[in-house]
Amino acid sequence: MNKIPSIFRAYDIRGLADTELSEEVMLRLSRAIGSFLKRNGARKISVGHDCRESSQRLYRSIIEGINASGINVMALGPVATPVLYFSTFHLGLDGGIAITGSHNSAAFNGFKIMLGGRPLRADEIQQIARMSHYQDFMTGAGWTRPVSVTSSYLDRIIQDAPRPLGFQVVVDSAHGMAGPLAGELLRRLGCKVVELHAEPDGRFPNHPPDPTVPAHLEKLITAVVENGALVGLAFDGDADRLAAVDGTGRIITGEDLLLLFARQVALAKPGAAIVADVTATRKLEGCIAQWGGTIVRSRTGRNMIHPKMDEVGATLGGESSGHFFFRDRYYGFDDAMYAANRLLCLLAQTEKTPQRLLAELPQSFMSPIIRIHCPDSAKWDALETIRKQFGAEMKAIVGIDGVEFERKGGWGIIRVSNTEPALVLRFEADSKETLELLQHAVQPMVQEIASRYTTVQSKEMT
Repeated sequence: MNKIPSIFRAYDIRGLADTELSEEVMLRLSRAIGSFLKRNGARKISVGHDCRESSQRLYRSIIEGINASGINVMALGPVATPVLYFSTFHLGLDGGIAITGSHNSAAFNGFKIMLGGRPLRADEIQQIARMSHYQDFMTGAGWTRPVSVTSSYLDRIIQDAPRPLGFQVVVDSAHGMAGPLAGELLRRLGCKVVELHAEPDGRFPNHPPDPTVPAHLEKLITAVVENGALVGLAFDGDADRLAAVDGTGRIITGEDLLLLFARQVALAKPGAAIVADVTATRKLEGCIAQWGGTIVRSRTGRNMIHPKMDEVGATLGGESSGHFFFRDRYYGFDDAMYAANRLLCLLAQTEKTPQRLLAELPQSFMSPIIRIHCPDSAKWDALETIRKQFGAEMKAIVGIDGVEFERKGGWGIIRVSNTEPALVLRFEADSKETLELLQHAVQPMVQEIASRYTTVQSKEMT
């Protein structure tokens, strides 16, 4: 298949822009995506792109292939991914395609695809892979029309704000697609705003566009403290992930944000179902039950969370990586701008600082999300080796998404990344000391096993 298979991942289609998404690949891929959408009833979709240097080329290729498949395109140009999602609802479209590398480094790019108001499932992405390989294409003559929905998108978010908020806020857009939106949104909400890295620049010159990495929040933390801000907000490259810091510069984890949102939703809607991914804190079970809601666990990923929410009729979904899915007063897709608005409205409603709200939650100690390089072709074999080795040393089980293990006072998970050549680790414990002991017992073993497979692959390639 000439490199094409590696770009078809569980959540989306993604790869190195200059090689894995070359012009040759795009000739087939764009036709395959268009043909798949048409066979599944799509007649008119929206297409938008992020600010990466490769995105304009991919944007032109995708639109050409979509039109050649007989589908009409509402061309949004450069937009954040949630704006693309919003456009499918606002314009009554059959689907949409966001061209973005998301939180990955500048060399990557890809496609997040919606059909009928939902993300594609993993098996549907594999259908596109087969259609691309066998050149199983439909033909037609679709048209393309430019359109802008950004103003309507901001208006829709602001509908939820009860009154001018008047907060001092620092926002780091990481030179991604949040830049043109976040400052305007916050000022329209009545906030005083200090903006960092607001100019879109697909090279991401200050730091990579992944706000889940603590080192990427250092400038935000400094600016929050120096400006006496109530809160700091950080977005990833395409503005569907949110991270935050409180007024003291403490990082508010994705789990803490999910707990705050879950409390608000569960107390307002008794019995509400809330979906969380498997890497999120185990505090959720006790807290959500106490607040009158129910917690349902899901595999990690937007196209895993979304159908699980459909299955259980959930009001809210969330991941430790900062994706939040509100069906409470919103559309149900992951939108960091909308989540930021909900956080600020929560602060206004409670008249409490983030520090006070966090102090009301049960405390535990969590590691950041840890990524250990492992070749895509070997990730699952490495995970199975880890399961066998850990099974003899601690309570290790195969959970719904990876290997989970326990030691007294702590737990952790090791899973395969669906977006990168990596294994993903997460740890939580009752104390900092237990967390460190657990992490030091597990992480080096995972690194050693992953390195074996990396070495084997390197030898095979030479």
